[in-house]
Amino acid sequence: MSAQVSPLQVEVNVGAGVSVQEFAGVEGFEGEAGDGTTFGVHFALTTRSSLTWYVGFSQHRFGCDGTPCGSVDDIVTTSWDIGARVNLLSGPVIPWIRAGVVSHLAELDFTGAVTEGSAPATVRLESDRGWGFEGGVGVMITIAPRLAINPGVRYSRVTTAFDGVGDLEMRFLSIDLGIVLGF
Repeated sequence: MSAQVSPLQVEVNVGAGVSVQEFAGVEGFEGEAGDGTTFGVHFALTTRSSLTWYVGFSQHRFGCDGTPCGSVDDIVTTSWDIGARVNLLSGPVIPWIRAGVVSHLAELDFTGAVTEGSAPATVRLESDRGWGFEGGVGVMITIAPRLAINPGVRYSRVTTAFDGVGDLEMRFLSIDLGIVLGF
């Protein structure tokens, strides 16, 4: 069996996002984000038996219930990911490492009175595009000639800017399971 399901692949993954450091830098929110969900869709192309290039989309959702969060209810980051994966072995079970660049947009949902005396409402604050990096490890397990499962863990570090309120510094893990379909 070759080192990949096939040279061209699409992967859909879902999992958990886990904050590994307090999110910091935005006025009104200095605190630990709660764990959340993550999902993504990535396309990959194997150019050599052990090197695969990937590009894709990911979204990570974190909640915030504690008092350090101020009036922030949810943190949602949406990113484009591009990088390389190196397969460490070939066969039906393929351990891998990956590294890449990420470009995130973050959204903070605040709940509160928009004007004095008004009823509480949810207001969304959107960031400028922030750049960072990711690194990860995992194992691709071939279950059919063009089908594999791909559990993995990725560490992401990125900072996004919010006009007038600061830069949100995010450090988190994505622990997910992907389904890979080869073409």
